[in-house]
Order: sequence, then structure tokens, then C-alpha cells
Amino acid sequence: MLELSDVNAFYGQSQILHDITLSVGQGRRVAVMGRNGAGKTTLLKSIMNAGPRVEGHMAFRSEALTGQAPNERARLGLALVPEDRRIFGHLTTYENLKIAQYGAARGRENVDVDGLLERFPLLGPLRDRRGSMMSGGQQQMLAVARGVAARPYLMLLDEPTEGLAPTIVEQLAEQVVSCCEEYGIALLLAEQSIWFSRQRTDHAVVIDTGRIAFEGNWTEFDRSLEKIQRHLAF
Repeated sequence: MLELSDVNAFYGQSQILHDITLSVGQGRRVAVMGRNGAGKTTLLKSIMNAGPRVEGHMAFRSEALTGQAPNERARLGLALVPEDRRIFGHLTTYENLKIAQYGAARGRENVDVDGLLERFPLLGPLRDRRGSMMSGGQQQMLAVARGVAARPYLMLLDEPTEGLAPTIVEQLAEQVVSCCEEYGIALLLAEQSIWFSRQRTDHAVVIDTGRIAFEGNWTEFDRSLEKIQRHLAF
């Protein structure tokens, strides 16, 4: 579904990604792990055309992404849940979810917002609360739910566990997979937490200094852990 081949990404004259080749199949869930500054966020932003200058081949659902603006990529069925959440502070929980439907993938049936709120028990009581009045954990839940509300074919989820309490992380892990399965959403997760990544994905990628250091399933990851540990040391 998503195909990257020899992708390089730059901020100004600084090259961040080097010859990244990666694919995410229909319904698959892939974790991209690495330390801070490894290039995980740049990878997701490159796919969404959300900042870096990108060279190389990128295609989504057999359509080349070259030249496609972020809103056009959203209409193709890509949704980015950024690390800094970017929820609308002046809108309520319900309004944040409803507005996401305006960027839904073409040809996809809308997600029922009331049903989506039931899948995120933490958000249900906050239905009418403005985003600016929420805690960090509540905002993160809302950001993920908003990504689901667009019903993308592929959700790009950037560092969802950063700064969250362990109980919130456990809830989020369950809800991410539940929503992906219910609404037919593949997942590309950028994350430092091996535990969270292992719980909710079936394929692992390790990135270090903008290069892929490992790619395989979790059994292969465990067999190679001693070799790749240095790429994950924080």
C-alpha cells in the first residue's frame, strides 16, 4: 500500500534521511523505533509532505506522491497524528472529531463520532470540553481519536506515549489496535518504547542517524537484539 524507495529528506542543506526503502501493506502495523534525533519524525513528515524536502520514490495505493500537497495526501487516505498533537484548543472534543471528517479519505464511509467516543472511555465524559482545558494525556487520546475519525487507509502515529502516565499508555495501546481493526486502518508508528511497539505492531524497523539499521518481524528482532541494541540506546 505504502511504498518508499531510496527516499532522502533534507532540512535546508542538512540531510536527515538516507536512502530509506520501506513498505507498509494493507492492514499491516509497522513500528519505526530509534532514539531521539534518529529521523523517525522526519520520516512521517516526509510521507505527509509536512516540512522536509524529499527526494526518491514514494507511492501510496499505487499512486505516486510526488508533488502531492498534504491535503491531497489526506484525501488519498493518509493521516498524520503529530508528536505535538495539534488539536484545536478552542473546539470541544466532539467538534475536534467532527472536523476531522472533512479531511477523510475519498470513498471511505464516515466514522460515527458517538461510537468512536465509546471506544475511548477517557474522552466520553469530555465530549463538550474544549481542547485547551484538557490534560496532556487527554489531548493525546483526542489526537489519536481524531486521526481515526478521518478513517484513513494508513495512520502515521508519531511518539504517542511520550510524557504519558503508564495507565494512559496501556489504555492507548488497546484502543489504537481496536480502532485499526474495526475501521480497516494500517499503522506506521514512530516510537521509542519497545514495549508499546511490540504490543501493537507486527513488524519492526530500527532507524539510526537517518538510516535503517534493522527490519523484520518481532521474532527476528529478538534474535538480533544484541546487534541492534546500540541503535536503540537512549
